[in-house]
Order: sequence, then C-alpha cells, then structure tokens
Amino acid sequence: MTGSRRPDDFDWVSARQACSVAHMFEVLARQARQNVDALHAPASVGARVLEEGTCLSVVTDRGTKARFRLTADHIEVEVFGLARAVQLRATVGMDDDGACRLCVDGQLLQPWQLLRRALEPLFFPTNA
Repeated sequence: MTGSRRPDDFDWVSARQACSVAHMFEVLARQARQNVDALHAPASVGARVLEEGTCLSVVTDRGTKARFRLTADHIEVEVFGLARAVQLRATVGMDDDGACRLCVDGQLLQPWQLLRRALEPLFFPTNA
C-alpha cells in the first residue's frame, strides 16, 4: 500500500471513474517499455516491445513472448514459449488508499507487480 492520506472528503467517485482499464493499459504499456529499456547489456536475454492497437507484446530474442490485450472490461495477459503457460485476467479497482489498482485473482496489484508476473520468466529464465 502507498500509505498516502486522503482528505476526509476525498472524491472517490471521480477517482474511480478515472480508474479505467484503458488508463491502466496505457500505464502497463509505458512501464513495459521502461522494463525493456532497463534490460540492457550484459543481460542474458534481449527483448523488444511491439504495439498494435489494443495489443502490446514483449518479445524476447529467445522466442518467448508476453501479450497484453485490452478488452472492454479487462486486460488479458498471456505468456507464450515457456514450459508452463501463464494466463492472467486483470480488472481494475481502487484500494483503500484511493489508488487505482489491477485486480488479479482477488489481489490488488500495482502495474509493476503484474508486469513482473508476466515478464520475469522471460527476462530471467531459469535453467532448472
């Protein structure tokens, strides 16, 4: 949690109205690009971001890929090319601090936490 204090008369209705899947998709796209930029030499894997309309993909030079797809009411996340498939469905909501969050399997996540769940196996594969 952020620990931020909202005023007693916090306008949660306007804040929740601004908390949309489209907004969170934009945040995820921006942060995914930043994640790929941060993954620089001497990284063991290279990656690039491909954007096409309501789809964003992070593709590695090893052929693994994470795809984020915006729908009317949620964001679908699929990771391909791994031994174990990863599929997530994220809706949006507000936490008790008034921050917009992604909701996955009943957990409220910050965007970086969803990106870590999707991209960590691509960026940091194990040899197990």
